[in-house]
Amino acid sequence: MLKERINVSFIVSKNNDIYNPSLIPKTVEIHTGSNLAILHFEGSFETQLNSNTPDGRQLFSSMNSISSEIENGSGNWIQTGYD
Repeated sequence: MLKERINVSFIVSKNNDIYNPSLIPKTVEIHTGSNLAILHFEGSFETQLNSNTPDGRQLFSSMNSISSEIENGSGNWIQTGYD
């Protein structure tokens, strides 16, 4: 079990669709050994342009909400924070 926890990878799927900027969904695949879980996240946040970053990136300025649920996989997923 410990070896599987050490050998874990996260893959964030790219959103190719246009979404309302107030609620952006993300899907994440978590590979742990031979197990796969797919999690779906939705969040509402504000960003602002930061000219001190390379290429003037948008950074989070405030987080309004975030929610998550397991879409596929065995086991349990419990989000323990952020209301």
